[in-house]
Amino acid sequence: MNFWCSATGEPWTWQWQPYLGVWAFLLAGLAAYGWAWRRLAPSAGEAEAHRWRVPWFVGGVAVLWVSLDWPVGQLGSGYLASVHMLQFLLITLVAVPMLLRGIPPWMARGLAPGGWRLRVLRGLTQPLVALLSFNAVILITHAPIVANPLLQSELGSFVIDLAWLLGAAVFWLPVVGAHPDLPHLNRPLQMAYLFAQSILPTIPASFLTFADFPLYPVYELAPRLQDLRLDALTDQRAAGLLMKIIGGFLLWGRIAVTWFQWASADEEPVAT
Repeated sequence: MNFWCSATGEPWTWQWQPYLGVWAFLLAGLAAYGWAWRRLAPSAGEAEAHRWRVPWFVGGVAVLWVSLDWPVGQLGSGYLASVHMLQFLLITLVAVPMLLRGIPPWMARGLAPGGWRLRVLRGLTQPLVALLSFNAVILITHAPIVANPLLQSELGSFVIDLAWLLGAAVFWLPVVGAHPDLPHLNRPLQMAYLFAQSILPTIPASFLTFADFPLYPVYELAPRLQDLRLDALTDQRAAGLLMKIIGGFLLWGRIAVTWFQWASADEEPVAT
């Protein structure tokens, strides 16, 4: 049984493989959430009032499971750059905001009540710092000089996935506002913040889409999937298009939701 999905250099088969590290990681997250729910809730009534958040957290864990486990995790780690990009989008733009949405304020405050942890989080989640930090994670983890060696080991693949999780958490905290003592943008600023994020990945996406040769030896030299006629360069270009188009679609979808929420909040009742 393998610990984590990584490049193996072996021909691809659709034979199911278990990944113990993925299961343990996700089960530990659910266990920690359950413990915090029981121990940190100020009262039974307060816990009941936030019960609606539980499906958000569980749904986020489910998206992580799809992203990290077989077959998506294995295909993305060692066979197809386009699936690797799909993993990135699912983890950072879908799973993480769902997880944060599932954390009630009293749980967030209980996990980071004050002291140095809160000071570090407050510094990291200043909107400009959070935006730049997340995009630094994007650039570093997609740089061939970093991605190629890391993807070839289980520990390296885990490091990439963990960097995506942490970087996305820092990015989304000013929007989701899970912790009441951390910076939280109002809705107009949330829309501007998300708009900026929809523009910044254009640079790495363009390199992937318009490169004249494969940038990632781990995908170029990987055995081709027999039932998918996709060469390494086309696969890489598909990854770039996914980053720009699907990533932008997800961010603009969130912008649209925020706009409608803002419009509804500002709407005044009509006198009769």
